[in-house]
Amino acid sequence: MFVLESLQNVSKHSDKQQLANMSLVVYSKAEGGYTVTTGNVISAANIEDLRKRLDLINNLEISEIRAVYRQMLSNTELSNKGGAGLGLIEMAKTTGNKLDYDFFTD
Repeated sequence: MFVLESLQNVSKHSDKQQLANMSLVVYSKAEGGYTVTTGNVISAANIEDLRKRLDLINNLEISEIRAVYRQMLSNTELSNKGGAGLGLIEMAKTTGNKLDYDFFTD
C-alpha cells in the first residue's frame, strides 16, 4: 500500500508539469524492512503548507492518526487533483513511522 501511495503522490502532485520527468521514487532494503524515498517538483509557494501538514501528522500518536483518518474518510471532498488529502495520513497509519522529509530550493 505504501508503495502505491508513494507512486500516486509523485504522479498527482507535481506542480510543474514541464519538470514532471524529474520525479523520483527509490525503494531500498534496510535493516528490518524497506525504505521508500520519493521526490517531486513543487512550487515554492506550496512548501510551507506541505511542511505544516507533515509536521502535524508526525506529531500525532498512532491512535490519533487512525482517528483523523476515519474522520477524513467521512468528511472530505476531492481536491482539484482528484485526491481527498488522505495519502500522507494513510502512509503514517500503515507504516507506524514518522514521515521523514526535506525540501530543497534553488
